[in-house]
Amino acid sequence: MRKKIWIKRIFLLLVSVWLMTLLVSCSPKVYNAENTDQLYQADWIIGKNREEIQDRYGRFDREFVSDQGDILGAYYVNYENGAIDPSYLHDTYFVRFNEAGKAVEAYFENTSAGG
Repeated sequence: MRKKIWIKRIFLLLVSVWLMTLLVSCSPKVYNAENTDQLYQADWIIGKNREEIQDRYGRFDREFVSDQGDILGAYYVNYENGAIDPSYLHDTYFVRFNEAGKAVEAYFENTSAGG
């Protein structure tokens, strides 16, 4: 009888450890200013033109001119496809271009609502 109890306890412990490991490994990776180089290499981006960057990383999620007159391409990072307006549910990796169309700056910015 005691042997069955021990077997059940060990089984429950192993299942619990397995479930916790599964939950942790399935959680999405969250990127920030310190680790976005795993997605985009700023050292490579700077000096490249828009086409070269998009050939490597795909089309920009958004391209625009900022209020300050900067020409920007943007990739959405940590994107969540929520029920409310998804434009507020991401952080952004920006690439700033000069007048000649070459990237002069690449940086991560926390742009999520409440972020």
